[in-house]
Amino acid sequence: MHFALITVGTRGDAQPFVAVGAQLKRRGHRVTVATHEDHRALVEGAGLTLRPICGDIRALLETPAGRSWLGSGENIFAYAKAFRELFQPLAERWMRDEAAATDGADVIVGHLMATGAWFGAEKRGLPYLLLCPYPSLASGRIALAPAGELPLVGPLINRLGWRYFEKICSAPFADAAHRVRTDLGLPPSEPNVWNVLRARKTPYLHCYSEAVLPKPPDWPDYAEVTGWCALEAPTSWRPPAELLRFLDGGDALYVGFGSMTGMDQEVLARITVAALRRTKRRAVLCSGWGGLAIARSGDDLFCIDDVPHDWLFARVAAVVHHGGAGTFAASLRAGKPTLVVPFFGDQPMWGRFAGRLGVGPKPLPKKKLTEERLAARIVELADPKYAARAAELGRAFSVEDGAARTAERILALSPPASWL
Repeated sequence: MHFALITVGTRGDAQPFVAVGAQLKRRGHRVTVATHEDHRALVEGAGLTLRPICGDIRALLETPAGRSWLGSGENIFAYAKAFRELFQPLAERWMRDEAAATDGADVIVGHLMATGAWFGAEKRGLPYLLLCPYPSLASGRIALAPAGELPLVGPLINRLGWRYFEKICSAPFADAAHRVRTDLGLPPSEPNVWNVLRARKTPYLHCYSEAVLPKPPDWPDYAEVTGWCALEAPTSWRPPAELLRFLDGGDALYVGFGSMTGMDQEVLARITVAALRRTKRRAVLCSGWGGLAIARSGDDLFCIDDVPHDWLFARVAAVVHHGGAGTFAASLRAGKPTLVVPFFGDQPMWGRFAGRLGVGPKPLPKKKLTEERLAARIVELADPKYAARAAELGRAFSVEDGAARTAERILALSPPASWL
């Protein structure tokens, strides 16, 4: 079979698709990952074929509009405004790219925000499934992920929060969706994508662990939680000798903020380095897209652009990160204490779970980030109780193969006729 896996967004949005794609390829299937050119090395490093769509996401996020969105923090209204201003001008082009990427495939696995993917699947009469790195259906049991410290005041408020989120992620793009569907010869569709997918009982495969967030009892049968989708380091990857020497020099932390560019880079780097030196902790700083590239290596710091998390996290004492779903999962699998500094989106939610699981201090939101506060949290992170709890969970998570399980569920949910 030929699977087209279609996703948009940062590495955290792409990596689960690549991990699942690698599992499908192992089972003898052809896999194309349609996503931004930025993720070429990630896709091809797993032995998969990339189909570039939807432009350069890093360049987009480094625009003023992109920084505004990433800088919206835990204010859902600021998030909604910035989301609309950033993506509304791109919506029609992206939907067309996503729809075109379904050509020649037998089964489509899409990201919820890749609306054009299910347009293309509908046009071609193809099976369509969703792969979700974070909770994506309304529930009275789960507070809206981007809502930060919003109190859990009850099921009704939680559900209303999710409905509002659905509205802000669908309504601004209704006109573009109508034009694309018309050009594809499809009938009009209501603006709320979630309502359509619910009505069709589209399978939702959530790629995080039930041990962290079990499937809520008010989710429908077609929604599943299949586990973290880890991606093995490419066989060609070798750690730099300088990094090995640094790690051999004593305990070190990992510090990295992934793709988050929604903060002044010089300020972020200055706060991070000063906090580390205040606590006299050695650290590997992973620049990612988030501004730590301007930091400089030294006896107590090793700066690197990118390194496979599963390899590195097994070799550090603790992890300080932005709370992306993939980084959070990697820290849990490695059994390491974790401190989350959430910027926006689902990151505050994963930060809250780190505290509830007992693997680290309560999260330090980006808007409250100072040298003094970060240093205090790093000191707290060294409490042995976090290491003990993280090691305990790490042993449990190490046997969870979410990518394999997700691939098997995709195959099981693909209609038998498509195997002919």
